[in-house]
Amino acid sequence: MTLDFAIGHIALSEIACSEKGDLRMKFVGVKRPTIALTLASAALSFALAVGAIVAGVSADAKEQAAPERKLSPAEALLFDRPHLLKIKEPSVLNYRFKRKTTGDDGFEDFVRVKIDRIKKNGARDVSFEFLTGKRQRPYGAAEDLRGNPLVMLFLNYDIWAQSRAIGGKANYFRNRIRDALRDTAKVEEVTVQRPDGPITAQKITIEPYLKDRYRDRFKEYQFKIYEFILSPDIMGEVVNVRTIVPAKNTDKKDAQPLIEESLTFENMSSQKSAQKK
Repeated sequence: MTLDFAIGHIALSEIACSEKGDLRMKFVGVKRPTIALTLASAALSFALAVGAIVAGVSADAKEQAAPERKLSPAEALLFDRPHLLKIKEPSVLNYRFKRKTTGDDGFEDFVRVKIDRIKKNGARDVSFEFLTGKRQRPYGAAEDLRGNPLVMLFLNYDIWAQSRAIGGKANYFRNRIRDALRDTAKVEEVTVQRPDGPITAQKITIEPYLKDRYRDRFKEYQFKIYEFILSPDIMGEVVNVRTIVPAKNTDKKDAQPLIEESLTFENMSSQKSAQKK
């Protein structure tokens, strides 16, 4: 099957489905060589890679490309920065995943982005561990990356989980997030407290379903908030990604959300130490 949509410099995303249900995604962009990225997750692939995350386009792909437009500030921060540039040797970016709910289905787990190879052209080959055990999402490795694909993986997981919870087409949710990042995202400078001291970061906030014409079908998810915090002072630059489904029928700012999920950077370790765990 083929899914076509455009975001930033991305012209199209081809998703070829194998007999086993794996998805092979080829991102086609503008100005850089084409690469293939495999995210082996059934039927849900969040193709929000732009510029530096994908490496670019071949000459024949330029003919297929959509007209180029300027990226929004949010898109540029998330998808057009070389987030992995400061990582000079094979390493592992370690993130803590937390799910909090008003019920009993909360949990903590981890996500690892493994920088397996540093190439002479400045690109990185990367593999992933996204959650563990029965919760693990089977994302395959990616080649020739310059940006951190963590946000793309989190959003893919988020859309998959939301579709299971309330139904609805994954593409519809994906497109609302894409539109919000392009048109209505709020970007602000913030100070984040880290174990080794405060850092300056940029925070992106979107509410992709709030003004949707079908919002009533989303139930409490219509008020869902997405937050992304990035800083060049952190290896991989992604400090935190968080989604919040606010409590219903309350004006209390300190009310516990119905659902809160987050990925937070913990540290960077060597490949050898990660293999021992």
